[in-house]
Amino acid sequence: MILLLSVFLLILVGLSHPAVAVENKTKIHTEETVFAIGEQYDFFQGYSIKITESSPTGNKISMEILADDKIVKENIVVDKENIFRYTIEYKEDEDEEEEEIYVIFDITLEKVYIDDLTARLNITQYVDPSRSTSEFIIFDREYTLEKNTFFSLKEDYNLMLNNMDSDYAFIELYRQGVMVKEQEMEINNTFDYSVTVNEREYLIITFDLKTVFEGTSRDVVVINHMYQLETPSYADPVETDTEVEDSEKSDNNEVPGNNEVSASNEVPGNNEVSPGDKIEESNTQIPDTNQTVDIEDSTSDNDNPILGISVFLITIMIVIIWADLISKRHMK
Repeated sequence: MILLLSVFLLILVGLSHPAVAVENKTKIHTEETVFAIGEQYDFFQGYSIKITESSPTGNKISMEILADDKIVKENIVVDKENIFRYTIEYKEDEDEEEEEIYVIFDITLEKVYIDDLTARLNITQYVDPSRSTSEFIIFDREYTLEKNTFFSLKEDYNLMLNNMDSDYAFIELYRQGVMVKEQEMEINNTFDYSVTVNEREYLIITFDLKTVFEGTSRDVVVINHMYQLETPSYADPVETDTEVEDSEKSDNNEVPGNNEVSASNEVPGNNEVSPGDKIEESNTQIPDTNQTVDIEDSTSDNDNPILGISVFLITIMIVIIWADLISKRHMK
């Protein structure tokens, strides 16, 4: 009986392998762009993507992912029906027992233009914790915004909480005194501001709305997962985001400079992640910041089978113990 119990415990421990860890993803870039087949396109943190070929029917493409110009995943097939997800396994502390799974890319094929040898892709890139974050000028921070008060970011960007109630917040983004985006947000919504350079979109600022505090004398909201990247020098310095909607503007006309922070309350960022989208295919890699590594393919399902298997095994174990006790009673 002790032997049987030991076997079941070993099976359960094996099922709790790090590969079943929850997927983490924190967005740093998103774009929908037409890419030329055969050309390599650079993304953040040293990653690149190259479409190698398309199918004759135009319903799928083959591509590869590179890190520091070294191929880390090749022979990737992306079709119109599924999201291709590229992930890595990584643990920040060598003393930790479990590795976390981090999503690096979600890639969707929108359309193939066979005659032009191009393809339209929707690509979202997420933070790779194993690689340098030096490209960010604000990295994973949390801030408090007070109503009708400008809050200064880098590069002469300013945020302002224009209006709010218990369910939403209306936030505006300014650069050089010009409002470049406004958005009504609910809790956990994401605010993205991008600029377009040479027909490619570059995410400049992104954050989530964490909480809303409506008081008698002071209304504030807390935003988290704040990331800011440098605005390309050749981009329009006050380009207006295409998602800006016409609505009532703030009565405030003066925007403070970079060194004038009207109200800020900065606290360390946290590791909250958004729930993953439905993914039909996933690819997992164990990262090595110094060299190319082997790739392991795995399929990610939305439902975690571990709970069901564990319950099944425990049920069998209980039945065996019960049968053994009954048998011993009969022998007596």
